[in-house]
Amino acid sequence: MTKRRSKRYHPKPIRVDAMNWAIAGSCVMPAGHQKDLMSHVDAALDKLRHGIADRDDWNTLANALNISEELANFEIGPNLMPAVKAGQDALHDVALRMMANGSSTCRGSELTAITEAIDMYRIQLRFCTQAEFSKSVERVQTLLQSGAIKRVSDTYRMLAEKEAA
Repeated sequence: MTKRRSKRYHPKPIRVDAMNWAIAGSCVMPAGHQKDLMSHVDAALDKLRHGIADRDDWNTLANALNISEELANFEIGPNLMPAVKAGQDALHDVALRMMANGSSTCRGSELTAITEAIDMYRIQLRFCTQAEFSKSVERVQTLLQSGAIKRVSDTYRMLAEKEAA
């Protein structure tokens, strides 16, 4: 008796220039790319400092710290994890305050923890390869899709549903 396949076969894409792709993946990210990545994070952090951050800014900072955590799992600065965790905890407190009263103002200790965690992320970017960074981003996306990591917009929606009920 033969089994029927329930899924159709979809071949994986073929890399035409596999050697250059592998070499690029083993190189450290170019400084220009690091600068581009950090410009968005720095802009979000600046808005948070001034108390005018919104959900997208919060998500930008949270994603940076999530990627930082995954880079530490790849043994790129695992000793930086306490600072990253402290920054994530501070961001969580800011999110709760944003949901409670709409204000994104930070306490001094929260701002210090978040700034230090972002600085740790900046250091990790200097030492990770392009492949490690890509794997970290993919892992964070997978965790977000599975619900293991929550976006603040999801939390806002859940609270709005609770208040409406």
